[in-house]
Amino acid sequence: MDFANAMSRNTSLQKALDSAALSTVRSTHDDAGRKELAQKIFDLNFGQCENPIETILGDGIVEVSATCDVPTTLLKVVGMKGIEINGYAKAGYVDAASGTPAPLDACVLTLKEDRRGLNINGTTNVTTDCGWHSNSTATDSFGYNGTGRFDMPSFSAGGGIGGINLNGLPDQVIENADAIPDPLAAMPPPAEVHDGCTHTGFSANGNDPVTLDPGVYCGGISINGADKATFNPGTYIIRDGRFLTNGVDLVEGNGILIYLEAGSNITFNGGNVVRLSALAEGTHAGFLIMQASDTSSPGNQEAIFNMSGQSYIEGTLYLPHHRFVMNGDSHFNYDASYTKIIVHEYTLNGNGTLVMGSDYEKRSPLPVGLQGVTQSRRVVRLFK
Repeated sequence: MDFANAMSRNTSLQKALDSAALSTVRSTHDDAGRKELAQKIFDLNFGQCENPIETILGDGIVEVSATCDVPTTLLKVVGMKGIEINGYAKAGYVDAASGTPAPLDACVLTLKEDRRGLNINGTTNVTTDCGWHSNSTATDSFGYNGTGRFDMPSFSAGGGIGGINLNGLPDQVIENADAIPDPLAAMPPPAEVHDGCTHTGFSANGNDPVTLDPGVYCGGISINGADKATFNPGTYIIRDGRFLTNGVDLVEGNGILIYLEAGSNITFNGGNVVRLSALAEGTHAGFLIMQASDTSSPGNQEAIFNMSGQSYIEGTLYLPHHRFVMNGDSHFNYDASYTKIIVHEYTLNGNGTLVMGSDYEKRSPLPVGLQGVTQSRRVVRLFK
């Protein structure tokens, strides 16, 4: 019984060291702060250990080790009061393709700080070469209730990770991690928000194809039943309304930005094939859908994507006040060179395969506000 308990604690010890190494290697604190963080993460994930962990900091590498005693019960009779256990973990930055050193990249970041910020349901398989992170400090800040397969470097959360099928998660799960500050909080809205209405209450119904031009759409955009909706390149301001496509066979737009003013929602509904890529030039190049991070935006806004096979969204979705819901089937988002999602809350439902790349140099540009904190196809991983 004592040895079985020691083996179980040794497994917990190793997981705690893995989390400490992964969290510390991506920290921007000074050396003293990083060592303090490593000890904090270890303590939160393992519990009491009579000895502090040893942390070695290298160039893009962190090594942590620990030796602890597990108190015995039956073996005390023969004078053996504890069983020594130990572990070691090493983490560093690697390029997802070549394995060369590089900094961490999170392609999904949820900003919600209190209750659960990231939800995964259904049977969707997720394939990415970049990590997912929830800033929530709740005990179930990252909830997984699906049965899909995950091929990704890591999940991380400011709090705990909960659900009914945790065995389906990647090996590199980081709990009690440092929050990732919103890298786009200072990004202003596009200049077009100062323009007057170019369209009012735009609505199209029926099977005929619809083509839209950039402008300020007061009262929003509503397209129902069209065979195809084409968005010409440029910026679309949604004011005092919502952006809605419903039952449109194909929604297509290359080099566009959909900007949602305060209170505006966006929904792609029905059996849509959605193929959208981000604005290619200007101050807001790299943004596909966004809303400025200001206090005038109310909470509880929604962005809903229902996507089928051959759909993709390429670029950065920045919606700091929105609950982002992605529903999909078949093999979707495969053709996007990269997708960056920074939202208040994110829910993934479906039964297909979601692919998220991080090739920021292929086609759509990366927003200026992310260029200093993101590098192409680079993640943090454990080394054996």
